[in-house]
Amino acid sequence: MLGIHINAVYPSFMFAIPKMPPPLYSQTYEPSVKEQVIEAVDNLIQHLPARLLDTKTCRLHSRVELKVAFIQSQQFHSLVITLLPQPASQRYGIILPAFSQFFEYAMLSHRWQEGEPLYNDVEPLPLSDESRKPSRIRRGMAKLHNFLATANKMGFRWAWSDTCCIDRKNAVEHQESISSMYKWYRNSTVTIVYLADVCNSSESQLLRSEWFRRIWTLQEMLAPRALGLFNKDWTPFRKCNPSDRNDKLNDRMLELLESASGVDIDSLCDFTPGTSHARERLTWASTRKASRNEDLGYALMNLFNVRLIVHYGEGAAAFGRLIFSLLMSTKDFSLLDWVDTGHSLRSPINSALPALPSYFYVPGRQPPFKPYAYGPTRNTLPQPLELTIPCFTYKIVTADATYKTKGSQGGIKSCNVSALGLKPLHISTTENPSRWQRDVAGRSSQCILARPWHLDDVSVPEDSFHAMMLVQNHDGSYRRVSTTAPIRATVCKPRICSLTRLLGWHPRPQIQSLNIV
Repeated sequence: MLGIHINAVYPSFMFAIPKMPPPLYSQTYEPSVKEQVIEAVDNLIQHLPARLLDTKTCRLHSRVELKVAFIQSQQFHSLVITLLPQPASQRYGIILPAFSQFFEYAMLSHRWQEGEPLYNDVEPLPLSDESRKPSRIRRGMAKLHNFLATANKMGFRWAWSDTCCIDRKNAVEHQESISSMYKWYRNSTVTIVYLADVCNSSESQLLRSEWFRRIWTLQEMLAPRALGLFNKDWTPFRKCNPSDRNDKLNDRMLELLESASGVDIDSLCDFTPGTSHARERLTWASTRKASRNEDLGYALMNLFNVRLIVHYGEGAAAFGRLIFSLLMSTKDFSLLDWVDTGHSLRSPINSALPALPSYFYVPGRQPPFKPYAYGPTRNTLPQPLELTIPCFTYKIVTADATYKTKGSQGGIKSCNVSALGLKPLHISTTENPSRWQRDVAGRSSQCILARPWHLDDVSVPEDSFHAMMLVQNHDGSYRRVSTTAPIRATVCKPRICSLTRLLGWHPRPQIQSLNIV
């Protein structure tokens, strides 16, 4: 893109940094132009990433160093001269675009590979062709240098990479980086997507790319306004003019991105973080994975405007905390409709919460629960979490004591159960059913099938619905049984329900407030 000004290619990104109101000055004090510019820079620079790379020297610059670089630049002095005849109240509208233009930066989105340079590995180096040869530096450093060279050719002085621009030993900076990453990608002028497993712009290879299977790249695809895909050899995936480099403005590229990711085109073009359509957004993540289970929660929180404290070591509890936060804010019990996809991993904070995003992946199935107006409550202890949820309940009266094992791994067991008011049904689980089979036979505790209820729901289920299986603990709380397939319960009419008629039990379900742990 040499010879073409960035604003001509990405004209809508000059004001990517949020506007701030001009400071209020007293009538007796008129600040100098330089003072006002520096004050505005102090505010605006907080919207930039904590560090940026110089694309010419590979040198990391902190926010303080970025501020110094701007003040020492010719753009700063030209800006001061331009502002001299302007009244103080009107200067901010001129400072903002000048600041945004100076700090236009490119972001890197990629899949981590062996030898990626970390914060302490980056040293200023000349970016000559010889210095970028893989024979002289590690593969990861070569990727970083190629990224910087690509960004520099596109006209950017500044760039950001998640490998080396975060000091992960600094807990405060690490928390800020993870919490602000969506905003940083959003405010970038362009995000460069490096596809290490795609050659010669092959569409079939693109659809199978590992980039679409990593959890962090979901927000890196949704957040940027401009996206540019590059092949393994750092050539653009789509051959185009330099002024048409944004792949989010190309119909064919949007079709490919939709097919590969499962995200609809409207969301790809104009995604807004929030808790609406939470279940749909979780299905986008259901086919993605991470090196650490904690990232399955941290990488998604910005998509919902949820803030989680980063604590590596908590494992699957991170994703459980995310779902719990969504339940508290949305009252959407469809988030409790999940199935164990064979991982046998349970949430360590509550049995009703999913442990992985993949538990939301069930091909060809629509969410059975509706968003409800009555929300869960929690106790004062942070762990374990307790959900108090009103539910229609159906008592299980028989459970087949014999079960068969499916698959060569012997991980999935199946059992036939009967519940009052429901037709007999089949349950498959990775758990050993012997415990709750004894509970049903000995009546030592209660086993039930439950469907969440809300205040506006004055009718009982009349046909079929998806249910949770709950086993009562000794203290009266309930634990959810993790199943590998949806529990599809069908209501049994009284006249054909011989068991309920014989025993004299009323087939209508009860509404109970259940404490689930």
